[in-house]
Amino acid sequence: MSLGAAPRAISHALTLSAENEAVVEAVLSHLTSEQLSQSVAEDGSNAPFIWLGASDDVEGQWRWSNNGEQFWSGDFNGTAVSGQYSNWGVQPDNYGGSEDALAIGLSDWPDPFYDLGETGQWNDLDKSTPLYSLVEFEDVSDLKVTLDSPSNGNVYSGIGIVKGWAISSDGIEKVEAFVDGDLIFGVPYGDRREDVGNTFPEMQQSFESGFSSPLNFSRLTAGEHRLTVKVTDSFGTVKEKSSLFVVARFDKSFIGAGDGVELGWARDFSALGRSILIEGALIDGAFYDIKLTWRTASQNFELVEITKSQ
Repeated sequence: MSLGAAPRAISHALTLSAENEAVVEAVLSHLTSEQLSQSVAEDGSNAPFIWLGASDDVEGQWRWSNNGEQFWSGDFNGTAVSGQYSNWGVQPDNYGGSEDALAIGLSDWPDPFYDLGETGQWNDLDKSTPLYSLVEFEDVSDLKVTLDSPSNGNVYSGIGIVKGWAISSDGIEKVEAFVDGDLIFGVPYGDRREDVGNTFPEMQQSFESGFSSPLNFSRLTAGEHRLTVKVTDSFGTVKEKSSLFVVARFDKSFIGAGDGVELGWARDFSALGRSILIEGALIDGAFYDIKLTWRTASQNFELVEITKSQ
């Protein structure tokens, strides 16, 4: 954000109530009390505002400056154009005849009555008023995210690992894991990653950029699922990475120490290339045909097929 008169070319069109609230929350969390005091309007409201990038150069025709689209017609007794979102206080009022630019309030106003607008509501102000401006950028964050496991298209069973890495110049705030759209847990961040550090030595935390957490894949239903990691950096930028994987599982989600596992009943053992086939394994009182395949990433033979047999 920069302090100055109302922005003309660079602006932001707020089209949803949730977006309006998110903007206010983000601005108030980033501006200090000193910065807020520097962005107080000069119209007698004694309240801080920031520019949003809209104006009524033709009086009463409020348009966003990024696309020229009109969203409001008239003064505080006016109407929204085509049902578009607006969040005026008892505004716009064109006080003094020169208030032609849109700002969003960062506190209630005016002091001491607070009857013309609340935090997050809009006001029209003189364009020459020095306020901070909200500027929207496209794809300027250097937040990078990679999901190593589960990998796309692979089959998983039992307890595995959700694993990957993330870096940002702003630092990483949190990593969350979702399965089929539902949040399952927050993923601890800060694993040692020499490979990432050597590739991005200029980025902070690059050598401790890994994240990982165990996941019991067998608690999911058999079949295809989507896992998504959502990474948020300290500036509030969010990036996601997803993979589609398949779960193979026994009837029980966890085979405990007291559950029977007996391969002596198997009808056939065979091996070909990287895979081992076992037909008729007795697991917890039921017979299964199972297939194990060597995976380089885990340095292990892993279950990739589980089929109940007679």
